[in-house]
Amino acid sequence: MVAQAYLAGGHVRVGLEDAVYLQRGVLAETNAAMVDKARNIVEMLGGQAMSATEARSHLGLADAGRTTRNAA
Repeated sequence: MVAQAYLAGGHVRVGLEDAVYLQRGVLAETNAAMVDKARNIVEMLGGQAMSATEARSHLGLADAGRTTRNAA
């Protein structure tokens, strides 16, 4: 699904709330493991993942540690 979403021009979202397996029969122990695998798939297809700061900006969210986007 990660490759399909990326190739269709969409954004990729992963986490243990969506799936629990990294591959057939292999449980993901953490969300980080899911993110690492998704990032590797996107990079193998020629893409690049956003940093956390870039993703927050793209989504219009506040910076980490702030409660509003325009807070100083």
